[in-house]
Amino acid sequence: MTDEERRDRRISKIHGLLQKAQATTSVPEAEALTELAEKLMIQAGISAAEIDSRKPADQREQIVNIRRDMPGSWGNAHSTFFYQIMNALGTVKVIKQPRRDATTSRQLWVIGFESDVIAAYQLADSLLLQAKSALTVWERTTEGRAALAASSPAAVFSQRRSFTIAFAIRAAERVRQSRRTVLQEAPAGSALVLISRKDELAQYIAAKHPGLTSSRARYRFGAATDAGTAAGQNARTGNTEVSGRRALPSR
Repeated sequence: MTDEERRDRRISKIHGLLQKAQATTSVPEAEALTELAEKLMIQAGISAAEIDSRKPADQREQIVNIRRDMPGSWGNAHSTFFYQIMNALGTVKVIKQPRRDATTSRQLWVIGFESDVIAAYQLADSLLLQAKSALTVWERTTEGRAALAASSPAAVFSQRRSFTIAFAIRAAERVRQSRRTVLQEAPAGSALVLISRKDELAQYIAAKHPGLTSSRARYRFGAATDAGTAAGQNARTGNTEVSGRRALPSR
């Protein structure tokens, strides 16, 4: 089996796991499926970079900019959610822009090598599903019912939005830790490949999108934020050890 065939089989498995996670009504099952998919996704990203580095320059993977519209009242919150998760992967650059047709709608621009961008969207979609399920569970708890019952319709929306964004911020911390674990125990030769790929992306962004800045999420809203943070901590994002490999040198 060739490197490309192994990579394609792994990507197919990741896709299948995330589809199952999105289809299940069981939060623990979705978490377990996402945990395995995340581990495979990070490993697949390293593998894809190594395979690509061995190709002639004119045959290597291209950097792309894939946009997704985030419409409606949830547009800002969902774009912030994706921003947090995708940036935690460390392989893509994410830009949020307001849409001209509404104050809360957003456009999300994700820049990176095509396989990295696709993987980032897949992971964010799956974790958003987990966040929605966790929010539903929290709303049925004594704390959740009390918090929402005492709120106006606008405040209820703010509670739900705060829960979702807090979930993303905490889950993003776990994604970063998962990535660190896999990278530290990957073959040492992977370091130069990943550094070169990161530098190429940085040069592309500097040339095509100079002056990009990152925004900070506003999410603090009492009990919902605390509950969302706790749920995000429990989200499975592949923080699984891989043994028998040397640590990558730090840069």
